[in-house]
Amino acid sequence: MNDGQRSTSMTSNTNNYYKSSKSINELVLRLGEKSFEEIHIICQHSDAKLKIPRSNPFLIQADIKKHVNRHDHITNMKFSRQGKLIFSTADPVCAAQILNLDKILETPISTAVTFENITERFLIFDIPTNLPLSELAAEIMNTNDMEVVELRRFVKLNSTQEFSPVLITILGTFLPDSIKIWFTNQKIRQFVDRVRQCLHCYEFTHATRVCDRNICPRCGVNHEGLCQGPEKCIHCAGSHPATSKICPRHIHEQKLLEFKCRNHLTIGEARRGAYMLIHLKLITPMLLKLTRQLQT
Repeated sequence: MNDGQRSTSMTSNTNNYYKSSKSINELVLRLGEKSFEEIHIICQHSDAKLKIPRSNPFLIQADIKKHVNRHDHITNMKFSRQGKLIFSTADPVCAAQILNLDKILETPISTAVTFENITERFLIFDIPTNLPLSELAAEIMNTNDMEVVELRRFVKLNSTQEFSPVLITILGTFLPDSIKIWFTNQKIRQFVDRVRQCLHCYEFTHATRVCDRNICPRCGVNHEGLCQGPEKCIHCAGSHPATSKICPRHIHEQKLLEFKCRNHLTIGEARRGAYMLIHLKLITPMLLKLTRQLQT
């Protein structure tokens, strides 16, 4: 391996990720200059194993008013199933004040913001792998009206490739058609996550590390050794493996991810939204039919 290859290989291992040095509060406050719809702040118990006790909303409101002077800008408050308290606001200053909270009704908490709702992601290609990502971030911010939150280089471990794509996360939900970088205008497009499956049971709703099942992707049965049975998808019972991209469930998941990215949602919000849309499509014809019957 020559010096150039060695340098590139070392860079690919140590320069694959960049995160803005600005605090979450600083980034949230900068949203005042960007496009977005709403900021969601998640409050959870400071001990991750515990849940925030469910309390009367009036008591929570009274406590919040003592510490958040822009509380009038809070548009929603709700408890999640995981025992977290979620606040929504379209005011960056109000969001920053909520992020500064360290307790609610004497319960110690930690706070975070849901970045999916306030950021946009896109790919740029053919970026030199020996270029520091901090330098790339500075170039993007200096020549475009953008605030870079995160950069991630797509390169295989120990790879010696000289160029690679870089995933860029910017503050705000407006995405231009192109960006200027190194005297050139590069066309960009929104990044959509790829479908991911558990490698134990081949479901789409959880990670492999939390699954204790062991399902054969070819026949859908739990067995040892090479699979001798016919192909049968565990999702649709079709004659293809559970990992097939032609499976209706796989296609649905890909569309779900597109829906998530285009509407700046978390995957949970996207699933709930998709369920509601499907439910409405099913129930609307029934309601129309019932309405006609009542009118006659």
